[in-house]
Amino acid sequence: MGVISDWFRKTFEGDIPQNPNVPKPVPAPPRVVTVDVVRREHKPYDPNKPTLAVGNALLPDGDAMQPIGAKKETLNAILKRASGSLSGKRIAIIVGHEKQKPGAILQHGPWAGMAEYGYNSKLAYMIATALWASDATGIVIFRDHIGIIGAYEKARASRADFVVELHFNSSADARANGCETLISSVKTSASKKEELFAIYFANAINDIGGLAAGKKRHGNGILQVLREDRGGVNVNALVDIPCALIEPFFGSHSASCALWGSEYGQKKIADAVLHGLTEAIGTRTVA
Repeated sequence: MGVISDWFRKTFEGDIPQNPNVPKPVPAPPRVVTVDVVRREHKPYDPNKPTLAVGNALLPDGDAMQPIGAKKETLNAILKRASGSLSGKRIAIIVGHEKQKPGAILQHGPWAGMAEYGYNSKLAYMIATALWASDATGIVIFRDHIGIIGAYEKARASRADFVVELHFNSSADARANGCETLISSVKTSASKKEELFAIYFANAINDIGGLAAGKKRHGNGILQVLREDRGGVNVNALVDIPCALIEPFFGSHSASCALWGSEYGQKKIADAVLHGLTEAIGTRTVA
């Protein structure tokens, strides 16, 4: 049983009827963080068609929406609680889509009508600014005129220690919500860092947004994709550099837009990215 299943058991065990004649299992000793990835039925990649609601992208039937509680935190508060430092690290931040093909649209809230390209352009500079403040280097890269492969080659040329591509999701089903993080399918020295980033990023998004706007009860949205899958060209472009493609929320989901479709929400996503990066590639200090 992986960490996702452990999280589910620990979180919802009290909601599951227990047989009084069967003792509860003894908790296993602490172990190294691992990841259970979700494999989906293969669907050809269409860059102009956002993800449709499949599997854990939908709230299970009967689940009630949870209220969203905004938590007041100072900028980089998550970083201060992290166990490492990003000092000296170089992070490439790729803005998803292009100006002429801007991606999915925020359908609700005060920023309704804003596309992925515009939203994530601002978010990219927010993350980069926080990285510079943490003695790291943030390199913002746009796909305009160079495409996906050109953007990742630019990331390689920048000597990046990690690449994060920014997106958000959308669906024809208004109930679809939650966070998805795409990582590569090739097992390399970089892939473990991708897994760690995906776990801690998903957990941070859930801590901020709750079940209604974060991860789902039956999974945390971490997807290990082949090159021919949706987003596979992106995260498998650089096998020697860890890469992750994030889709923290659905722009078609009203409660998610209420939280993430704002400057506050962008700052919280930036904090979650920094937290994931710190846990994945941060330099640990020995007391």
